[in-house]
Amino acid sequence: MATANASQGSVTPKNHNKSPFPKLKRTFKKSKQPDKTKATLPIDLPSRSLQDAVPQISHTPELHLTELWDAAYEELKSSEKKLIDEYEENLRGDLTTMLGATESFSGLKIERKDLMRQLLTQKIAETKENTWKLKFGEHKIPVKDLAEPVIGIIRWADDYISGALSANPYASIAWAGVYDIWKDTREQEAQEKVYRQHKENSEAMGTISWNLVSLQMSIDARQRETCRSDLLDWLSSVDPSKNYNNALRTREDGTGNWLLKSRNFKDWEIGRRSLLWSNGKGITLSPAGSGKSILSASIIEHLREAYGPNPETALAYFYFSFNDGKKQNVVEALSSIVKQLCCRRPDTPEAVEALRQYKTSGQRPDQKTLEKTLDAVLHGFTHVHIVLDALDECPSDDQARHNLLETIGRVLASEPDNLHLLLTSRREVDIEKALIPALSNASSDCFSIDINVLNEQEALETDITFHIDHEFNTEPFCSWPPDIKEEVKSALINNADGMFQYVACQFNDLRLHGSRATIRAALRNLPKGLDDTYDRMLQGVAPQYQQRVAGVLKWLAFSLRPLTLDEVAEAFILDPEKEVPFDEDERIFNVLTHLTGLVIQVPIGDDGDPQIQLAHFSIKEYLCCGRMTLKHFSAEEESSHLYLAKSCLAYHLQLSSERFATTDTMKPYALWDYAARAWTLHLEKVKPQTWTDHLIREATGALSAGSQSLFNMIRISDPDEEWEGLNEDENTGSLSLPLYCTASWGLYQLTSLLIRNGAGINDVSETSARGTALHAAAYHEHDEIAILLLANQADVNIVYEGMSALQLAAASCSQTTVQVLLDHGADIGIEGGYTYTR
Repeated sequence: MATANASQGSVTPKNHNKSPFPKLKRTFKKSKQPDKTKATLPIDLPSRSLQDAVPQISHTPELHLTELWDAAYEELKSSEKKLIDEYEENLRGDLTTMLGATESFSGLKIERKDLMRQLLTQKIAETKENTWKLKFGEHKIPVKDLAEPVIGIIRWADDYISGALSANPYASIAWAGVYDIWKDTREQEAQEKVYRQHKENSEAMGTISWNLVSLQMSIDARQRETCRSDLLDWLSSVDPSKNYNNALRTREDGTGNWLLKSRNFKDWEIGRRSLLWSNGKGITLSPAGSGKSILSASIIEHLREAYGPNPETALAYFYFSFNDGKKQNVVEALSSIVKQLCCRRPDTPEAVEALRQYKTSGQRPDQKTLEKTLDAVLHGFTHVHIVLDALDECPSDDQARHNLLETIGRVLASEPDNLHLLLTSRREVDIEKALIPALSNASSDCFSIDINVLNEQEALETDITFHIDHEFNTEPFCSWPPDIKEEVKSALINNADGMFQYVACQFNDLRLHGSRATIRAALRNLPKGLDDTYDRMLQGVAPQYQQRVAGVLKWLAFSLRPLTLDEVAEAFILDPEKEVPFDEDERIFNVLTHLTGLVIQVPIGDDGDPQIQLAHFSIKEYLCCGRMTLKHFSAEEESSHLYLAKSCLAYHLQLSSERFATTDTMKPYALWDYAARAWTLHLEKVKPQTWTDHLIREATGALSAGSQSLFNMIRISDPDEEWEGLNEDENTGSLSLPLYCTASWGLYQLTSLLIRNGAGINDVSETSARGTALHAAAYHEHDEIAILLLANQADVNIVYEGMSALQLAAASCSQTTVQVLLDHGADIGIEGGYTYTR
């Protein structure tokens, strides 16, 4: 403890803290005259010595604490009268407010301690409200602005004075009481402020935390949705809505109402495990053309309007199309239907998520895997309507239709109660054979309806009338007299035999006539059926263009994908038998003028190059049937593929001899991308024994190692990449081997040709992703090619980049390929990047 030295008039505290305000002079002069120096802080300290300032009060222990306040104050008042007078004057206004106008500070009978507590409480309130101000010179300063310095002084004074008063415990208690009142009040205020700040911070942090959680949840949900969308987009890139929208454009309001309002349709729509087969004329009676696809569009539109708003129902549809290779097999149909149904679900079934392994390994799910996935996706809905249009346009010559009908049979055998399946096709023998058991099985739970639209002659004539009336409202028919319109309508309905396509073709001819006489003459000479109609169309082609029209019709009938207008224009002038197959100067300004009535334009996007397609499936059948009068227009399938293979190869070789394939160099040649990718695929569809020596030499040259042709083919269709864009990496294909490429692309006949020509069976393609031809075949699940390579001494256990062919097949989840390799001696224990166990 510090000791007081009265004789020296000073105090030396033991733990004397430095003042927090170094500019304040903390010295006391022994003088009763007030200090004339201006104060720099909100209080003036007394100018007398500390010894004189300390009140000399009794040290009697019995003295009550409250009396210490009075004794101390009275002693201070007697020794420092002027100071206390000024002090009381400053407080008078506050005391008057507190105690009334009659009371004076010196005459108060209440305890001064309580008075000081009340006064302090009032001043703290004024400080908070910023109304307590002190006067310094001519200025008044808010106490709030000076609160912190005051606290600093009090704390310093407490440390300083406590030492001086330690010898007088009662005086120390008095001073401590003054200080504690202020300190407790300030600490309480500080605590409340900290509490309020803590509460505000906690609330803010809670809000921030929730916002962050919500943001993270949103990000996670978005990532899951993106991941799901990527999977579904990979699963199917086919857009069936194109066919649906095209059918709607040619359909008139009211078309198909006879079916939608029928009792049979209503029963199918809500019936348990229901099947409806809408069919028209068979090939043995007449070609296609009875408007089944338009009828399908009416059904789909009705189902979308009736069930679309209900999230517990789902609709999926698929149009098989002779014009599009991707719409001619059951795997694409199943993939599209699964995708559409998943888009109606809030969740992703495990069976769908399991398909991701195929995506990761660069593979595609097989037919039976997709059937199981479809079964899983169907569950959870109250009603699922699936519409499959034009089964007859799925090719019957390469097992595609057989596989489709097998899938339909399995679905019908195990379909859940909520499934309603609607099929449209012509009544062809294989389709009828597959569907009749389900349609006629009386013991089956499946509710089945067989509707032959040609038995609904009156209803079909009504639909055809809608179409005719629509045409009469367009140029040039809208200006025809009403009586002529009625004559035309009657003649067309009588000759149409229920076929929309027949009526559409006649309008193409009638628009050339502009008088009663010529119109009536045309009506008397209407063709008998579609064959006669198409004969007349081809006979109308100018002789100098007939060969070119015949060639482009082969392109349109058997191209592997729909062709754009610019591609058709290139194909129109391409002649593989000429010394210069492609002459840019021969380009036709408007190729469609030579194909009137035979083709239609299908818009692609808002400003894309439209696709050109045969106007109707019946045209393709006519070209292939051999019944035509002008035989040079015949387009038998295998000969057409041979023509397309030779045309594509000639076009590609000519362009490759003059330039590298880049984005800029390919732009003027619209058909180059298709030709480079497709010449091999068309050739694979032709029996090798029909390949001419000239064709073999050209094909071998196009695939020769280091050739500009192979280099461009790899840049356009990289065997190591899944994406379809041009790969302009300067190293792409520079060292790739032909056998590796044909094995990657799945070209069995050309792989066999290269082997016969001495290609190195175990050579490693140094810039490839997988190594040897066997590695490539195993990875892409080309089992027949793998067997061919193994039969020609391919080493089954070569390891490239840490992977054997067996490990690549296992990584691709291909059980059949794995078995092929095991049957040929593949070593399970080979060290590499993937472990396989039986």
